[in-house]
Amino acid sequence: MLAWIKSHLLVVISTVVVLVVLPVGYVFSSKWNESIKTKRAAEVKADLDKLNQKVAYAIPTLDPTEPAVTQNDVPNAMRTEFFRKHREAVLKQAEGVVTRAVEFNQRAHRPLVEGLFPDAKGEALQTLPFELADRLIGLEGRPSVFQELLDRSRAGGPRAADKLAPILMDVETREREAILGQNANRPLTADENKRIVEKVVARRLGEYQARARELAFFASIDAFQVDTARGLSLLRVKPKMLPNLDECFAWQADYWLFSDVIAALAAANSDSGGRPLTVDQGAVKRLVRVLIKDSPYVKVERAARNPGEETTEAPAAASPDAEIKPDFAKSITGRWAGPSNGMYDIRRVTVDLIVDSAMIPRLFDAFAQTNFMTITDIDLAELDPWAELERGYFYGDSPVVKATIEVETVWLRSWMKPWFPKGIRAQLGIPDDKPAEGENAAPTEGEKKNEP
Repeated sequence: MLAWIKSHLLVVISTVVVLVVLPVGYVFSSKWNESIKTKRAAEVKADLDKLNQKVAYAIPTLDPTEPAVTQNDVPNAMRTEFFRKHREAVLKQAEGVVTRAVEFNQRAHRPLVEGLFPDAKGEALQTLPFELADRLIGLEGRPSVFQELLDRSRAGGPRAADKLAPILMDVETREREAILGQNANRPLTADENKRIVEKVVARRLGEYQARARELAFFASIDAFQVDTARGLSLLRVKPKMLPNLDECFAWQADYWLFSDVIAALAAANSDSGGRPLTVDQGAVKRLVRVLIKDSPYVKVERAARNPGEETTEAPAAASPDAEIKPDFAKSITGRWAGPSNGMYDIRRVTVDLIVDSAMIPRLFDAFAQTNFMTITDIDLAELDPWAELERGYFYGDSPVVKATIEVETVWLRSWMKPWFPKGIRAQLGIPDDKPAEGENAAPTEGEKKNEP
């Protein structure tokens, strides 16, 4: 056996190798195959998990009282396209709503003097503030812009006494002559005197009625007022010192607010087709007073942290895109203004009116249709129409009352901000605008020195 093995050693070794390699190879191949199967199974499971992974689809809503449309599901091309299409439609609609809201709030408001805001310089800074003052006060031959507001709305005062007196005297003279004839020296009887008085009174009433039919409502420039106790001022005389830009903007903003109130009153005295009504037909008979109660554009002194320390710290800048949640503890509308609100400012006015008691709802609608204005309170009081008539105010035959209304107005910063002077921006906590891409920043002092 050994001799044979020795003579056939190569065959024996090959046989042994074959016998050992086959089971060992089988064992190793089995383990390798299991490893490959495990790896491939993990890869397949991962791919399957990806296929079954759910995606959160959502279509936003423009109405905060309604929930957004959401769905968690496995993505597919049709579902993705459906949500993409509707989401883009809602966002486009939202952009349209924002644009319309800004246009509605701005109306036709522009600065009374072009080039003054936000940063008039040089000669313009020395002359344009006085030009604004002239527009607000009025010049000989050119009325104040407040009077222009009333004139455009067909508002005015009763028949002026200096115009009424000659008319009544003429009536009295003609009646006296008709009664006395050629015998002008004899005294009038009691009945004749009564007849003349009746004629004069009738003509006086007729003049009052005629004047009421010439106007949309009674009002005078003295009706425009501001609450001076809160630091506000209404320009009545030309300033001796050059007003700064912050003061000018505060006057400009007040004018915008006054103009919105007058526009709302004119709308209340218009029919469904926009045709102006007269005093005896409309809801508003007379504007007694419109008082601006506050202004975010007037500088307020903040308390210092330590005695003797001046406080120049401005409120923190608020994002104009941040959500403004209603706070009904601050207002019945839920709207509020403050350092955390970078979207809009709130201004409040008190308006004293003589109104037709049956047409008060029309007054509410008119304010809402004119701008973002809400009547938050109304107080009614009795009125003696005969006492008003003695002063020349003819209101028609409908019962009238005196109404004091509180109006809350909203002013979007998006259209006002380009006109805010630097001081107003600091007051409201609005950071300076960054230079547009590609636009050079302001040169430094060193760069200015090197300029040719």
